[in-house]
Amino acid sequence: MQINKVAFIGKGGVGLLYGSMITQALGNDAVEYVMDDARFERHANDALTVNGKPCALKSVRASEATPVDLVILTVKTTGLDVALKTLESVVGPDTLIASLCNGITSEQKIAERFGWEHTVLGICQGMDAVFLNGELTYTNAGEIRFGAAAGTDPATVIAIDELYTRCGIAHTVEHDIAHRMWAKLMLNDGINQTCMAYGGTYGSATEQGSEQLRSFVSAMRETLAVANAEGIELTEADLTQMVRLIKGLDPAGMPSMAQDRIAQRRTEVEEFAGGQARYPGAAKRMALFAHPRNRGKLVTPPHRIQQSQYQKPPQRALPLRRLPSSSMGKTSFTTASAAPAASRPRHRGKGSRPH
Repeated sequence: MQINKVAFIGKGGVGLLYGSMITQALGNDAVEYVMDDARFERHANDALTVNGKPCALKSVRASEATPVDLVILTVKTTGLDVALKTLESVVGPDTLIASLCNGITSEQKIAERFGWEHTVLGICQGMDAVFLNGELTYTNAGEIRFGAAAGTDPATVIAIDELYTRCGIAHTVEHDIAHRMWAKLMLNDGINQTCMAYGGTYGSATEQGSEQLRSFVSAMRETLAVANAEGIELTEADLTQMVRLIKGLDPAGMPSMAQDRIAQRRTEVEEFAGGQARYPGAAKRMALFAHPRNRGKLVTPPHRIQQSQYQKPPQRALPLRRLPSSSMGKTSFTTASAAPAASRPRHRGKGSRPH
């Protein structure tokens, strides 16, 4: 099938970014933002801009919406339950569903209600979008990575792939999408919580030798340990790639949780940090990670760890709060060799992507 009509549920930074790209390629009638009636009333008079230009993308009440070809969820996980109810108004027998929500749980919740046949797993990364006071600004549009679940119809992946290609959206069809989703969760656990706690930016969180960089990397290592306990082979090479991705973004930009701090909105900390404790096998692995002998180290069998970009990590795991400088060790960074070309997934479209 060819996708000609797309509904977004979520009209924040990610939704506006990709919705505006699809509109530019296919026209104003190709995209609509569907929201529950109460939210529609609250935002009816919003004057939005994208990189300084007025944005007149259409919003529709859920009570008046009709099924579309593709629905893309771009809400915060704090609003996922309401979004799933809204989703019912635009999903028909042949509607495809893609989630770009943070975390690794939204697709499961979608599939429990609508099935896996037309649902894909996915994440977006690499954008430096900031959305505050109705103004979306970005220099890097980033990329979408998605793939099939065990029950996904291959035709679903083909149709979404074709749409993104037609609209010039940089994307990759992943054969191991679970690995990519955990890598993005690792990144979110590190960069979102660090910038939220310190009021930081992409630049301050990657400043060589800084407290924020040590916290950023330490938080990612905790997620890496949990992923390994879940059977996902994240490595130090994946961690290195995530740091490089952030270093390539606008240093004045900031992740969503840091923006939530400024706007005094509820954050997704429960999905990022709280979720870690709920994964089976995580408790034992995290207990090992927290043991004085292992604190700040990876609790992973040596044969499963690739060569790290980072030299010996700090000997104490850093909490996400400001500590006296005298309590900090120093971490050095060296240049890592790139992954073999044969191991890299194929990219389509134009846009920023991690190198």
